[in-house]
Amino acid sequence: ATGDGIQADGALTVSDGAFTITTNGGHETTLAEDASSCKGLKSTGNLTITGGSFTLDTADDALHTNSDLQVTGGTFTLATGDDALHADNALTVGMQDAGTGLPQIAITDCYEGLEGTTVTIYDGDIDVIASDDGVNAANSDIGERSDLFAINIYGGDLYVEAGADGLDSNHDILLAGGAVEVYGANTGGDTAIDCDGTFTLNGGTLLGAGMP
Repeated sequence: ATGDGIQADGALTVSDGAFTITTNGGHETTLAEDASSCKGLKSTGNLTITGGSFTLDTADDALHTNSDLQVTGGTFTLATGDDALHADNALTVGMQDAGTGLPQIAITDCYEGLEGTTVTIYDGDIDVIASDDGVNAANSDIGERSDLFAINIYGGDLYVEAGADGLDSNHDILLAGGAVEVYGANTGGDTAIDCDGTFTLNGGTLLGAGMP
């Protein structure tokens, strides 16, 4: 597609199937600022994925919603010129206390890996290679600083190689479970873990490396 692969003016739900989607030449395409939307899966309402197989190569976001994004199952291979998983509001990966190791998400190339006002990870096997932040709690419509921003990790297996901050929250970060291995940039002012509020570690395993 030259535009979006699958687009919904409302909610979009996928429970199964195999999807191979390339938009506007793929992740190596450089988009002009006024370029038309060319995302993989896009919705204005909630975007929910409970299963399926997804191979997405997109010039714009791979998964994008103007509302909440919930990914509880499925396998994903994603390469994108912008964000891999983007939610304007809440982004949730995995199901609480599921212990299934799902979803399986391999992000081979992106600008930012997981981005939402809040990013919550309960389960899954997630690998992120990002040129900017690996996981980012932010929303430009809210502003640069807000107590609404948070990264919460309760389980799963998260691996991040970031060209900027590995985990970046414009407020708090909570690590309460799971295994997190995160590498931030080795030059400049970026770090493996960056938060403007409170960092809380009360469970899980953390390995972080980057600039001090």
